[in-house]
Amino acid sequence: MPRIAKPLTDTQIRNAKPKSKEYNLADGQGLYLRVKPSGSKEWVFNYYKPISGKRTNNGLGIYPNVSLKVARDKRQVYQELLAEGYDPAEYLAKKKNEQASVSANTLLKVTELWLETQTDITARYARDIKNSLTTHVMPTLGHIPITDITPVTAINAIRPLAEQGKSETVSRVCSRLIRIMGFAKNTGLVRENRLYGIKDAFKSPKHKNFPTIAPSELLDFIKQLSRANITLTTRLLIEFQLHTMVRPGEAAGAKWSEIDFDNTLWIIPGTRMKKGRQHIVPLTKQCLAILSEMKVVSHQSEYVFPADRKGKGHVNAATANMAIKRMGYKGRLVAHGLRSLASTTLNEQGFRPDIVEVALAHGDKDKVRDSYNHAEFLRQRGEMMAWWSNHIESANLE
Repeated sequence: MPRIAKPLTDTQIRNAKPKSKEYNLADGQGLYLRVKPSGSKEWVFNYYKPISGKRTNNGLGIYPNVSLKVARDKRQVYQELLAEGYDPAEYLAKKKNEQASVSANTLLKVTELWLETQTDITARYARDIKNSLTTHVMPTLGHIPITDITPVTAINAIRPLAEQGKSETVSRVCSRLIRIMGFAKNTGLVRENRLYGIKDAFKSPKHKNFPTIAPSELLDFIKQLSRANITLTTRLLIEFQLHTMVRPGEAAGAKWSEIDFDNTLWIIPGTRMKKGRQHIVPLTKQCLAILSEMKVVSHQSEYVFPADRKGKGHVNAATANMAIKRMGYKGRLVAHGLRSLASTTLNEQGFRPDIVEVALAHGDKDKVRDSYNHAEFLRQRGEMMAWWSNHIESANLE
């Protein structure tokens, strides 16, 4: 019958003196105090590995940093794990690594990982996302592990924005946090997307349309544009944007390499589009005339609408907007509103709404269907764009 060790006392432990060789003082149930020749005293738990059956030791810490009571508490944990069939040393090491991983996966770190996966958005849009989160979220939540981000912590971090009345910014930040948490769920970092309903804690933003003019005011706008005290490049930029129905930034950054003169198409790569998908614009004869005129002005620049100073790239995306404001349309029309003008006019003329939407590069949530629509509707879009350009030209002739 094995001898049962008598439990140690603090006095015994304190009075244990070093010898020429290390020796053990048993506390029982696998717990020992190992006294080394140097005088250090280390707690050791001796046990049989569940699978291999090999006897092994595992250190529990140095006395007195680890007291007798703490050492016994650790022994209790080890014994419970052994009873469940776990190797306590391996189990606790795994848990420690998992905890370290959790601590490393802060909201900031996970956001960076998520942004790396967003390959279908433009670099500009990615910067906008990063800047908004850096400004409004990261100072409060960036250092917190993603597993510890709760609806309450997220809402409290965003609330100052809501109190400032910035409801649109609140909505965007909420959407981005929801997507980041969704990414964390899909990659196994969290079990569920707990932020799914945080938008409900705030007022929904009122949708603001870009200021635009009525179709009946197109004639007056064309006249004002022809008389405006602006550069030729700016005037042609506004006309090109009006004819092609693209966004201001897409028109300003147009490159000659994107123009397919043989097939009379303007192929804008996805890297320059808001949705991150290639957009094809059928070029009408009026568009080709504008391009022909700009070919002379651009002086071999890679851009259709180069900046005034040589070597400065293309015109600023806000150039058209500023010119329209100086023309007397402040508060009534912005460059982006030219798209709404085209959309309203074409819908009123009975053109198919889905064709109009594709022409505006609003796309379709179903990417497969969206790709099909671009190919299928190209001819119909060409006919619609020709009508729109002729309509603009007729207004200019009146």
